[in-house]
Amino acid sequence: MQKVLQDLINEKITGIQKIHDYWILITDECGINIYNTVKFFFHNDYCELPNLQLNSVLDHVIVGVSYKEADYLNIELENKSCINISLKEKDYIGPEAASIHFSTGETLVI
Repeated sequence: MQKVLQDLINEKITGIQKIHDYWILITDECGINIYNTVKFFFHNDYCELPNLQLNSVLDHVIVGVSYKEADYLNIELENKSCINISLKEKDYIGPEAASIHFSTGETLVI
């Protein structure tokens, strides 16, 4: 899975929107559906995604992705910010925490 997650590096975030009870993060080549608790970290501070200033994310490039099973999926941006998706059991709303839909047709369910 780590190799597939690395395909997110150098992707530019072009959109973010809430659909019903989940978020979609849109890049040049994929869509990331986020179902679990998600936080945005910037300069040692964080906010919940609904309170995010969109210019903190939009048009920024993904420079790193880290994953720890049953703990987190972090998407790091070039402006030194981080989108943290919880993979903790208590934060699951449905059967998956997130799904990544690549333009190649490949889908990764986390």
